Amino acid sequence: MKQALTAYKEAQDSTPEAAFERLLATYDVAIDAAIRKDRDHALHAITLLEKTIDSGANPEIALSLQGIYAECRSALEDEKWAQFAEMIERLKGLWTAKFRLDQATVQK
Repeated sequence: MKQALTAYKEAQDSTPEAAFERLLATYDVAIDAAIRKDRDHALHAITLLEKTIDSGANPEIALSLQGIYAECRSALEDEKWAQFAEMIERLKGLWTAKFRLDQATVQK
């Protein structure tokens, strides 16, 4: 897990598109883990997502994400796989929408 986190953080300095693809891939790992009811991989994905929160960039969003990820952990502890997957799916969708809006703004 430490190697994956290190690679993820090193790659954060790359293009916004590459960073976004890594973010989506991490959410996909969490979703796949929920489908397979694989607690270890789900926790690993949440840990990676928690480690990438940048409270300096936007403290309000960072605080919200920390709370949502805590809810995800709680759902995992209670083996509420559907609830966990739904939260992760929603976050993935929100990040996708934000990225598209950011790209549209940059292109104008």
